[in-house]
Amino acid sequence: LELGDRSFGSVTYGAMLEVESYGGNGGGAFLGLVREKSARIRPTLLGQTFVRTVTVDLRAPGEERLLLSTGAPSRGSAPAVPLVDLRPNGAPVRYYAVEATALRVAGQRLELTAPLIAVIDTGTTGLGLPSALFESYDQLRRNVAQEFGLQRAQEVDLLLRAEDGSELSLSMRPGRQKAYKQDRFDIVTALPEPSGMNAEASALWTGQGLSGAQPMKLRDGKFIAQAPSASIGWVQADRPVSRGDRFLVRLLPSGPGRLPCNGSVGLAPRGARLTERLTQDTAAYGTEGKLIPGDLVECRLADDGSGTVTWRVNGKEVASPASLNTGRNVYPTVELAAGCDAELLSSPSGSSLDEGQQGMGWAEPTEATKVKERPPTVLFLGLGFLLGRQVSID
Repeated sequence: LELGDRSFGSVTYGAMLEVESYGGNGGGAFLGLVREKSARIRPTLLGQTFVRTVTVDLRAPGEERLLLSTGAPSRGSAPAVPLVDLRPNGAPVRYYAVEATALRVAGQRLELTAPLIAVIDTGTTGLGLPSALFESYDQLRRNVAQEFGLQRAQEVDLLLRAEDGSELSLSMRPGRQKAYKQDRFDIVTALPEPSGMNAEASALWTGQGLSGAQPMKLRDGKFIAQAPSASIGWVQADRPVSRGDRFLVRLLPSGPGRLPCNGSVGLAPRGARLTERLTQDTAAYGTEGKLIPGDLVECRLADDGSGTVTWRVNGKEVASPASLNTGRNVYPTVELAAGCDAELLSSPSGSSLDEGQQGMGWAEPTEATKVKERPPTVLFLGLGFLLGRQVSID
């Protein structure tokens, strides 16, 4: 491998030769330059070298440079921002991530419900936001545009937590950039599942977590989930649903009697609760008193692309259809309080479950879902914030 005038000898690495665009990209192959990884991930390119510091120099148009060094960067007078390791939250690699204190539109802060982390990503044109945060951004942007005009609504800046405790402000370059053939770098998009995410890691990107609930214990080949005795239990299937898919759950008594089940059955992104905050990402039927032990609950996603979700209990259609509007994968999800357990009778594809076939039961709790405190909300900070700057990452 040779990069610039530096030779790294023989290494094995992966490159993305085809990229799905969510707001524009420059084409060509994408090559990752993250060094450290989780144990389950194959070696990264830089992980096979002695490179310590990555420097991206975008100070002068036409003279952009990528510098790889085996030594520490020169500190000088430039502000330093500590890196945050997202691997304990389920990330597959140690992204170049930093703590952010605020995201602002025309100087107005978006309301945040979780710690905010920004991944520095030169493969992103402007700003990539998880769907829930994008909805908040889009509403604030529209309010600003209505009151102050479209130009003010394009003013987006991010405040990062510096090493000395101060805030470092990065502003996104608005409008077309003459030095870059009139290209725009102020594109803000809602991101679906980030590329390379498996079921465990994708729990990190919801920004929701299991606050107020805990994963259920599994038995009988991962087909029966037992609700905890002292809190709301939560469980999801191994596989997401696609258009036209359904799944079938039977509620079982976990003790004597047939008291009503306090819980819900529906669809949610990996790692997200059904009832914590109803959004266009989730659809749920239930709550206290609507379901009892012995009920057979079927949930189905329409096959016409409308995102319509319907439920049948004991063969009869119940409630009004709900509507999903999300780019994320959604999974069969159940939440139950003590007194009821959940048996998964059919897979998302609607076929009978086969105990010998892997990946067709309830999913084992992951490390990411075991974290009791609310996980961070992760956004992708792109070139629009980095133009005119030099960034060194140690």
